[in-house]
Amino acid sequence: MGVSSADVYYDGSRAFTWLADLAGLPIDQMNFLVTQFSALGLAALLRSSLSPRAVSPATRHAFGLVLGLFFGYFSFGKHAVHLAGLPALCYVVTRTHNPRSVQRKMPTALEYFAYVLHFQALMAGPVIFYRDYIDFIGGHNIYGSKTLAGYTDKNLNSNEIVLEPSPRLVVVKKVLASCICAVIFVSFIPSFPIQKIKEDDFIENTTLGYKVGFLMVSTMLVRFKYYHAWLFADAICNNSGLGFNGYNVDGTARWDLISNVNVLKFETALSLRDSIEQWNKGTNRWLRMIVYERIKTHSTILTYALSALWHGFYPGYYLTFAGGALFTFAARSIRRHVRPYFLGSNASKLFYDTLTFVTTRVFMAYVTFSFILLEFYPSIRLYLHMYLAPHILALAVLILLPKLSGLMRHQKITTAAAAAAASDISTKKHISNGHGGPVTERMAHVAHLAQKAQ
Repeated sequence: MGVSSADVYYDGSRAFTWLADLAGLPIDQMNFLVTQFSALGLAALLRSSLSPRAVSPATRHAFGLVLGLFFGYFSFGKHAVHLAGLPALCYVVTRTHNPRSVQRKMPTALEYFAYVLHFQALMAGPVIFYRDYIDFIGGHNIYGSKTLAGYTDKNLNSNEIVLEPSPRLVVVKKVLASCICAVIFVSFIPSFPIQKIKEDDFIENTTLGYKVGFLMVSTMLVRFKYYHAWLFADAICNNSGLGFNGYNVDGTARWDLISNVNVLKFETALSLRDSIEQWNKGTNRWLRMIVYERIKTHSTILTYALSALWHGFYPGYYLTFAGGALFTFAARSIRRHVRPYFLGSNASKLFYDTLTFVTTRVFMAYVTFSFILLEFYPSIRLYLHMYLAPHILALAVLILLPKLSGLMRHQKITTAAAAAAASDISTKKHISNGHGGPVTERMAHVAHLAQKAQ
């Protein structure tokens, strides 16, 4: 924050350099805030003067696209060509292939580029599926809302007045939450900078417990930067009408059709899988559809591999996602083989949930610090000075736990068989001492076997 914006090459606009210096922020971060606050205000036009009832879909497409291009150039300068260049290449490929193998209905150029570059989600997401975006442009996402008969909508081809739910309350909540996350990040991250883990003093002169604790706090604070950007981006989309998902049982509107993150569920998750499902939710949904649900073997590994490639080529990404795959497999094994022993009572289940909550926080910090650090050697160095303990523990779980579980299951079956054999002998002696005779003895024995089978 103390670095002058002129000291770092940046091709975006410098119109707000004075404000960046006043706030102590780099110019690129100030431009990000300017574009997002501008987008929040302009988004409301898509529910008023530019609503589906007032203008055509083409006008709404053009409005979103023009603002998206402007914000992109404002933030990145000539480098914004990358924002449009790659989508343009994809569109050419799409147009030159058989539509049946690519898309059932080929979008026009305006529809396609407006979808890719619309200003609501350009800077920080969330990932929006094409069908959801087109429904929003045409106003079809409101069909699940409350209606009144008697009004003919020229764009929606409906004979009903659609009472569009107001996103005002949810927008205010998300903006406030976003600002709180920003304050937490700016206030505390200087005391727990992630770059500290590269220092010799931290590596050589701190205990394993201190290293784990510092990683937990530092990586959590870094997440608040993401929470700030993602919650604000969600608010922008909701303020434009994007994200409406029907109504709850109590009649309140749901605005969770598209979302970047669920902060509370992520921070309180009891497993690595549950945490991942609440982080960058749109991308996770895309990865699940593209890879996980299509591949029959090694789907988890390939999903993590594509996610790493999607993020970029920094070594830290690949260390994080490789570790994520390993720890996901280990967590599955523990849940399959250990969790059933703790479901006998509420107290034991609470103990298990508490234990998994703590271990999830520890492993999340351990596996994600390299994602933030991005570098290979410093990450490996810290791994080694933490004795690779989580990696070794995960491997031990994968190798030993199924065998131990198999032995315990075999012992349980053997014990049950011995008890059943003893019960058969006792039953036969009891019948023989009576006066039922062979027929009665056989009938009693058969009834006993039937009861065992049940």
